[in-house]
Amino acid sequence: MIVQGSRLSIITNSVLEIVNSRHHQAIDEPGTDLVVTAISDDGIIEAIEHLSHPYLVGVQWHPEDRVRWNEMDRTILASFVSSAIHRRRLIESPSSRDGQSCQARNQLKETS
Repeated sequence: MIVQGSRLSIITNSVLEIVNSRHHQAIDEPGTDLVVTAISDDGIIEAIEHLSHPYLVGVQWHPEDRVRWNEMDRTILASFVSSAIHRRRLIESPSSRDGQSCQARNQLKETS
């Protein structure tokens, strides 16, 4: 189950999804500023997110393994790629090079 209101639920537009849950390792206790955003039926933490990072969504399964036939996994990967492209454009924009967007560039570096 995906926690309603989490980034993952917004990305996937869902709170109920079946994931590829076959682990030999799993998260026991999330680290500082990380929150659990998905749990499998057997109680395994399946996803975490950072409270303040603009895009830190970690999943316990491998969405790339099911991307050809699973819409949720395609959506997760597309969201990740889109976010990476957006961040790169902000860092490399002409305004960031001439100092007009130093604050935005510095904020991106601080969260990386």
